[in-house]
Amino acid sequence: QEYHVPASDASMFMIGVERGNVTTPLEDLTDCTVSMLQHGAPLVIRSRSLENEDMVIRVFPGQFPSAADFKTLSVSPITTAQEVVATALTKYGIPFDDTDIDDFGLVEVNLFEGVRERLLDSHEKPWKILHEASKQSVRQVQLTRFYLKNLRTKNSVHLYIGNLPTSWEQERYREVLKQAIGLIGSGKVEIGPIFPTFGAVIMQFSNSAEALEACLQLKTAVMVEQKKPVVIIVPEIVPSLIGDDCAPVLAFVNERSGGGQGVNLLTAFRRFLNPYQVFNLSYGGPLPGLYAFRNVPSYRLLVCGGDGTVGWVLSLLDELRPMLKCQSPAVAVIP
Repeated sequence: QEYHVPASDASMFMIGVERGNVTTPLEDLTDCTVSMLQHGAPLVIRSRSLENEDMVIRVFPGQFPSAADFKTLSVSPITTAQEVVATALTKYGIPFDDTDIDDFGLVEVNLFEGVRERLLDSHEKPWKILHEASKQSVRQVQLTRFYLKNLRTKNSVHLYIGNLPTSWEQERYREVLKQAIGLIGSGKVEIGPIFPTFGAVIMQFSNSAEALEACLQLKTAVMVEQKKPVVIIVPEIVPSLIGDDCAPVLAFVNERSGGGQGVNLLTAFRRFLNPYQVFNLSYGGPLPGLYAFRNVPSYRLLVCGGDGTVGWVLSLLDELRPMLKCQSPAVAVIP
């Protein structure tokens, strides 16, 4: 419960005594294990060996309208992403045939460090992805999700670039960013809107491959004043998929507040909400979240932090008000 692991998944894990790189399951208790505990060896939670065992994964509908939050599927070590897509489409009742299965894809969304998404190759194995994550930590397994994606829908991809110098002329931001990314592909790249007050810029790419390439280049670039930029792929929120009577929550969490309790809140919110509703203020501030929700007609703000955090979010909300469809959202605070 503390790690937000569903009870149905508990059999996948064990508690053991760790010494060096070896974890001894507590159920295999021996005199040696007791001695290790008495000498301060830590108890840890590890994934059990999953070699050749089927796993149950959750596939979320993504941008497809659905009354269900997700569908559960059983995958084996040889199940491909394309097979998962076909099974998930059938479970969601989305019509398709063998000729257009390539128009749909499976996206891996990793919430372990922020929100990162990656379109899987049709022959990749979701089982292998989770198996590799299980070697790192229980938390990383729980924070890995899979979403359906309609590849026929072409949408621009927005990058947030922050931690830039403030109060420059807008043309200077454009010149610096063009120099940092060079000439990437042949797709259309737009730089703007630009927020000189906050030292932040939004870049728009015509396809995800070029956006990802630019993201990787910018993350390793050293800008003016020897600063590395903060680079975030802004989630795409589709207002038409939100019900008329629905006002989703946009949560901002300052992970440094409350003696480190913010980390637990981030984990819990990303587990129980759509991860694109949850933003870590320590990485990019409130601007990426408010920009992502700019076209949502009604939503509610949840701010987790102290007085300074609340003032920070509200001042930025006031600054961005002209570009927001919901200009005065209801605000709640978790101190």
